[in-house]
This record gives sequence, C-alpha cells and structure tokens, in this order.
Amino acid sequence: LTGILSFSQSEKLIDATSNNVLFRKEMRGGIIVHNRGFGLKFQKGRNINAFKKQFFEIEAVTMQAIKQIKVVNTYFYNAKPYYYGKLNNLYIFRGGLGIEKLLNSKPYWGGVELLYNYSCGASIGIAVPIYLYIIHFSPYSYDYTIEAERYDPEIHFQDIIYGRGQIFKGIGEIGVHPGLYGKAGLNFEFGAYNTKISSLEIGAILDVYPAGIALMAFESKSYAFLTLFFSLSFGKKYN
Repeated sequence: LTGILSFSQSEKLIDATSNNVLFRKEMRGGIIVHNRGFGLKFQKGRNINAFKKQFFEIEAVTMQAIKQIKVVNTYFYNAKPYYYGKLNNLYIFRGGLGIEKLLNSKPYWGGVELLYNYSCGASIGIAVPIYLYIIHFSPYSYDYTIEAERYDPEIHFQDIIYGRGQIFKGIGEIGVHPGLYGKAGLNFEFGAYNTKISSLEIGAILDVYPAGIALMAFESKSYAFLTLFFSLSFGKKYN
C-alpha cells in the first residue's frame, strides 16, 4: 500500500516531505502595482529560524502626481495628449533590509501561508524634466513651427502646446533626490510545493525626501509619498 500511494502522488508527495526541512535561503522577483504607479522588485533572504527571516530588497517604481490630468489640444490635428502642468516624471529606486515573520504556516498538502514583514532603507528619487512640443506662430503669416522645449508654466499655455515630447528628452537634466523609505505588509504564500515561491503581498510604503520634489506647477514641493500597494512574486527556496 505504501508503494502504491507513493506512485500515485509521486512528485507532490516527494516535495511535501520538504515541509519538514528548514530552507536557509530564498530568492524572488516580481511586479508591484500601487495607487500612483507600478514597478519591479527583487528580494533575497535567509531564515534566522523557522519563524523569522531577514531579507534584502531592491525596487524600482514610477510615481505619478495626484492631480495630473491628461489633456489634448483639440485645435490641431494629430496633437498628442500630455499632462498639463506637470513639471517632472518621477522614478523611485529603493534598497533596504527587512524582517519577515510567520503568522500561519501552510499544511503539508499545500494551501496558504501568512506572513507579515517590515523593511526600511535608502530611497532615491530621479526627477526627469517634462519636455513638450510647443507651437511657434509666424508674426507675418499663418505658418507655424513646432519645437520640443522644456515645459515652463510661465510661458507655455494650453493653446500653444502641441503635445508631449520624447519621454527621455530631459535625461541630461535629471534631479537626484536622496531620501529614506519604510514599508510594512502582509504576504500570502500559496502553492503545493514548498521549494517554489508564489506569493501575493499587500501593504503600504512611505518615501520621504528632505529637500522635496516638484511634480506639478504652482504647487509646493512634495516631501513625502505614501502609497498602498500589492505585488505578485515568484521564486525558490534552497540550501
């Protein structure tokens, strides 16, 4: 009977025995979606004991302005949509250390394992200036030219904006803003195989920049960005 059961559940039964083994290391990567953008993440950790894990993480995400609204100049054919009043595109890079603790382990046949985690570290904000195509009318005729210029809210009004410029046009004029971040979340690991990681995480992240970052015209700088997120990750556990 033992032989028959082992054959009928072959791969799953072999992997299920791994639940009795404490894997010392793990590695995972995935995507992040938050209420102001999206990005990628990578995490590598090691188990301190059966209930506690220490990990290193790096993340790269976009950060939108809360009040940005996409508009288009309807007076010109094939005009490109753009965000009126937006000064910079913001990209955030994070790197830090964290702790994850087990709340509820999965049974040997599979299921969901519940963990909570918290982490903190360095947060670097990269602000890339917005370039728009600006219409220049000839004073002597109905002719006009269109040129890419860095957006200046004092002189670039809606009626002369043709549309968005190239995304990385202002890459040589980027602003680098060092800061800190803190994160807390709940992690749901699911799946039948203990050596493989499939997880869904939800939580909140706070990025703080002492010098502030200007995203929209005629608004004060933003010194903190609080976002809610969920992420989907895949990886492996190993010794």
